[in-house]
Amino acid sequence: MKKTRLQLVGILILVALLPLVPTVFTARALFNRSLDPLLETGILEGARAGLTSTRELLAFEKSRFHDAIASDAALDTLTAGEMAALDPRERSAIDAWERAPKSGERLSSGRTVLIPPERFPLGGDELLIARIAGDDGVGVWVTSPLPPELAERAATLTESIRLVETVRRERGSVIRSLVSTFLVVYGGLLVIVLVSGLYLASRVTRPIAALGRGIRRVAAGDLDSRVPIEAGGELATLLTNFNDMTTRLRTQQTELVRLEKIAAWRQMSRRLAHEIKNPLTPIQLAAEQMRDTYPGSDAEHRRFLDEACAIIQEEVEALRSLVAEFSQFARMPEPQLDWVDASELVGEVTGLYGDDKVSARVTPTAPARIRCDSNQIHRALINLVSNALEAQSEIGRTEPVEITLEGGRWKSESGEARALHIRVFDRGPGVPEAERRRIFEPDVTSKSQGMGLGLAIVENTIERHGGVISVDDRDGGGAVFTVTLPVPSEETEGDTE
Repeated sequence: MKKTRLQLVGILILVALLPLVPTVFTARALFNRSLDPLLETGILEGARAGLTSTRELLAFEKSRFHDAIASDAALDTLTAGEMAALDPRERSAIDAWERAPKSGERLSSGRTVLIPPERFPLGGDELLIARIAGDDGVGVWVTSPLPPELAERAATLTESIRLVETVRRERGSVIRSLVSTFLVVYGGLLVIVLVSGLYLASRVTRPIAALGRGIRRVAAGDLDSRVPIEAGGELATLLTNFNDMTTRLRTQQTELVRLEKIAAWRQMSRRLAHEIKNPLTPIQLAAEQMRDTYPGSDAEHRRFLDEACAIIQEEVEALRSLVAEFSQFARMPEPQLDWVDASELVGEVTGLYGDDKVSARVTPTAPARIRCDSNQIHRALINLVSNALEAQSEIGRTEPVEITLEGGRWKSESGEARALHIRVFDRGPGVPEAERRRIFEPDVTSKSQGMGLGLAIVENTIERHGGVISVDDRDGGGAVFTVTLPVPSEETEGDTE
């Protein structure tokens, strides 16, 4: 399964890598194409021409400002308060400019220009600023505003030209950087695919591997094998079906073993019944003849013969009873179904034992009639009652065995229908939980005498009627045997009475 997992991961990696080469070439071509418009000579020349034009306009503004100074026109000046309001950076720049060497320019109007007009950002505005000598000979800063769009255009064009020239110089590095970034991102995605592939492959192959191990255990005979359901979707359904299958196989194997055992016991019962039955009558007749033909007058010997004959007859009758039990178990005829009054059927059983030994109770929910073979159900109930009385006698209990008739519902593969529950309650030692399934198998008995066929015959009789029998603990001690028989609708079955 490890090999399968590696194959799945390999397929995922291959699928992820296949588009890598064409994608890299495509990305490189796209990067080149996206950079080409910036590197067109016409665009760069146009930007430079625009910058030249802008500089010429700036030069014209400077010239106009210079002419205003020369014509002795009224000019805006920087007052001491405005100078004090400048931020440190602007103040430092003006101070440095003021300390620079000055040649001075004497104008025809008599004014002296100490520092010629220059573009200078001041107070958030773009200005032309110059320093002239005042009437008292002290330097004065004079200003003239620049059109905002002119300064902004000059800055934009300068930055654009710088960017294009930088891209042109570093074009190879830029493309390599973009491709490298793309490969890093793609590599990260590849790692995610790899990790996800390992995780998904593990989720797929681990349940399959567990299923494979379970199949090998079942093939080796371990029908109790179960696989953990650690997946979802169709895999979970597959694992659940496997567990259900092993459960059914285990149940079927148990049932098969039980049926094989019953079949073997039936075959043996037929042989034993045949072999034991034949000599019983000659043995009994020989004993009686030996007793009846004694010609002597010895009273002691006569008493001995009578006792011996009585013992032989008693044992012969016991063997006849055993042969009858063997014959019944071996034969088990098909039930002859007919509609029977349920309460009368139970009443016949209680009548055989008397009210001091067996009591019956019919609940209002019990169906009035059931469809069954009355003789077979009669014998089955007698067997259950006899077992109950014997169980009570083992521990010295003498209270009556109780029989109840209750109605209920019957769930089978064909659907749900009415049912009759016949329960036999006793106050015996009960049946240990571990033995509750085995007591219905042949040769399983807790009695000192008997072959353990009684409950096997009862179960077979109930199953032939389409019902089930079970045993549980009784509250307060003892056991309760429950016979559940389906009750079909008389409208669909018809009344055969």
